[in-house]
Amino acid sequence: MWKPLSCCCFKLRTGSLIIGFLSMIRAVLKIVCWIIFAILMTNYILQSCSQQTYSEDSDMCAEQILNIIYGIVAFGVVTSVIQLVLSIIFICGIFKNKSCLLIPYMIMCLISIIILILIALAIIILVSLYLPGWFLFIIIILFAPWIFWKTFLLLVIRAHYLEMKRENPGHIG
Repeated sequence: MWKPLSCCCFKLRTGSLIIGFLSMIRAVLKIVCWIIFAILMTNYILQSCSQQTYSEDSDMCAEQILNIIYGIVAFGVVTSVIQLVLSIIFICGIFKNKSCLLIPYMIMCLISIIILILIALAIIILVSLYLPGWFLFIIIILFAPWIFWKTFLLLVIRAHYLEMKRENPGHIG
C-alpha cells in the first residue's frame, strides 16, 4: 500500500500533529456552532409560534419541532465531543510516542470517510433520479476532492503510526 513520506512539506510527525490540532480546533468550533444553532432555532420557532393565533396544535407542533432540533443538536454535540476527545488522545499519543493512542483516531477517520462516501452515493442516486445530469457532475466535483483529502490525511496518520511502530518494535503502547 502506498504511504506518504511527508505531509504538505512537513515530516509525518509534524503533519500528524497539525492534523490533530486542527481536528481539535474544528471539534470545539463545531460544538460552539451546534449550541448557537440550537439557541437561534429555539428563538425562531418560539417567536414564529407566538405570532400565530394561540392554539393547542401550534404549541404541540412547536414542541415537536424543538424536540427534533434538540435531538439533532445533541447528536452533533456528542459526535463533536467524541472527535475532541479522540483528537486530544491522538495528540498525546504523538507527544508520548505511544502508537496505540493513534488507533482510535484512525478508526474515527475511517468511519468518517465511509459515512462521507455513503452520503455522496445517496446524493448521487437522488440527483441522478430527479435532476439533470450536470447536477451529478457538480456533486462529484464537490465530493471527490473532499473524500480524497480525508483519505490522504488518514494515510499520513497511518504512515506516522507505522513509523512509530518501526522505531519502537518491542514497545506495545
